[in-house]
Amino acid sequence: MSKKRFKSQTCPNCGAEFSVKPEPASFCPACGQENHDLNIPLRHLLGEVVETVFHFDTKSIRTLQALVFRPGVLTSEFILGRRARYVSPIRLYIFISFLFFLLLSFSSGRTDEQTRTEAKQLITGEFNITFFGVYHKELRGLQGPQIDSLMQSRNISPTPTNRYLVHQMARIASGGEREFGHMIVKNISYMMFALMPFLGWLVILFHRKQGPRYVGTLVFSLHFHSFAFLALALLLLLSRIPTLWFIMLAAPIVLAVYLFISLRSVYGQSRTRTLFKTIIIGGLHVFSMVVLFLLTVVASLLAY
Repeated sequence: MSKKRFKSQTCPNCGAEFSVKPEPASFCPACGQENHDLNIPLRHLLGEVVETVFHFDTKSIRTLQALVFRPGVLTSEFILGRRARYVSPIRLYIFISFLFFLLLSFSSGRTDEQTRTEAKQLITGEFNITFFGVYHKELRGLQGPQIDSLMQSRNISPTPTNRYLVHQMARIASGGEREFGHMIVKNISYMMFALMPFLGWLVILFHRKQGPRYVGTLVFSLHFHSFAFLALALLLLLSRIPTLWFIMLAAPIVLAVYLFISLRSVYGQSRTRTLFKTIIIGGLHVFSMVVLFLLTVVASLLAY
């Protein structure tokens, strides 16, 4: 969609003359400043704002519709070069992941006394850090000698590393749970961004003969993770309803089905082959995510 702009005959920045055939240039040929005259009536300026917002919303809505209801289409369109109609993959990922982790950060500070299952604990943001059978909440209010005695009673070797980790757990238990929860959420966002290229590598590993090259599979990963964050954000919001706390358990099924449809849409293979590759790729992705998550928790605990 072209945008109407009020243009000057000369550049206000450097004074260079604009060519007027067929209309003044959009950018100054001398200094590069955009030729956009804002010294216009307010009604025209408001019209430009409405036009820009409408253009953005149309593009965004089209992208979200394709992302949610037509798995794999955004990746296929990108590979075929039809990119102007949609929000770029990296901008889409950054925007949706930002909203998701912002929502998750708010949830990490909330508790629910009626929590009865581990699934519900995950939903409400409650957590328990365990090290050699010691739960961090056991350490609440304990001082150095008491912590050392507890370690001895649990047969934990008093190495400098072990003592440091247990004492860090005691710090978290004594008033630092919310801060540590926010720290974990922030570090998980970094972890997911680092993990994203791995999914692209897995996809190209199982589709070497079908193409596209790695850039295409990286875009596939961006779109898949964008949908994943969007779906998880919606499920997280619904899970705040007391009678729907269990709805987060549907997340693995939703993401697995989406991955299957996306792979079949982009690569066009049979259902059987696509299902097999979905199981392998999804399983390896989940395994790598669990490993990286544990490493992220340990790194956060050390750095807290």
